[in-house]
Amino acid sequence: MDNKFNKIRLVYYSGTGGTRIAAECFARQLRDLGQSVVLQRLKAGEPEATGDFDLLLVLYAVYAFNAPEPVYDWINRIPEEQGKPAAVISVSGGGEMSPNTACRVKTIKMLEKKGYQVMYENMLVMPSNIAIATKAPLDKMLLDILPQKVSHMIAEINRGKMRRTNPHLLDRALASMGHLERFGAHSFGKRIRVSESCNGCGLCAESCTSGNITMNAGNPTFDSKCFLCMNCFYTCPQKALRPGIGKMAVLKVGLDLDKLAGEPPAAPMTAEQLNAAAPGFAWSGVRKYISED
Repeated sequence: MDNKFNKIRLVYYSGTGGTRIAAECFARQLRDLGQSVVLQRLKAGEPEATGDFDLLLVLYAVYAFNAPEPVYDWINRIPEEQGKPAAVISVSGGGEMSPNTACRVKTIKMLEKKGYQVMYENMLVMPSNIAIATKAPLDKMLLDILPQKVSHMIAEINRGKMRRTNPHLLDRALASMGHLERFGAHSFGKRIRVSESCNGCGLCAESCTSGNITMNAGNPTFDSKCFLCMNCFYTCPQKALRPGIGKMAVLKVGLDLDKLAGEPPAAPMTAEQLNAAAPGFAWSGVRKYISED
């Protein structure tokens, strides 16, 4: 296969690790094809990637029907690149369904305002990290099929396929309203509580992508910069963090995607088994994603 792009800048924002795993899968497969990849994670305090590139590839976890705020902040800071090709891949626990169909609209508009030509957009599905957990073995199946999904997207991007969607008007409205949720997220982050089991290891502050957590005399302190990524709750080895508000947002079973990835492959499902594991409208996007070749 001829590669349309030789030097790729892959920028991603990840909370609990789903988008990180997807970005690393993209980078690995692209390099296997002989393409050069600069991988940049968006995180408070991280240095800006530099160097020439002929394709910008942006991945991010969907938050409140949009990209997380750090993605928009980063786009505002980058220089203009007139006519430079770009692709935007969103990652969600629900898939390409209402109200997520407009989750890339603002990102694409901002990139186009910077002069980029967004030629491709698509959605990856990873296990849910908030409110409702993806049931086993569906969670493992999503990780198992990731390389296949990424390979398909890379093939389309490399041959220059134009893939743009037309989100529903209602979803566009919901995406616009979703920006208001960041105020709730800031309040959520400010009210995180720490139990006596905290040993002051600082892993929560180290894993926080927004810079919301700092260590003060061995104790974590919380600001109002949270984006509800949930990473601090799931990475704390002592399970010492508790939400002060919005307790239903945190998965009681936790989430460790690296551990899940190391488990044996999930057995194939029949249509009936898939419907049972992902029932109802809320999981229809996941069923469709898994069923597609």
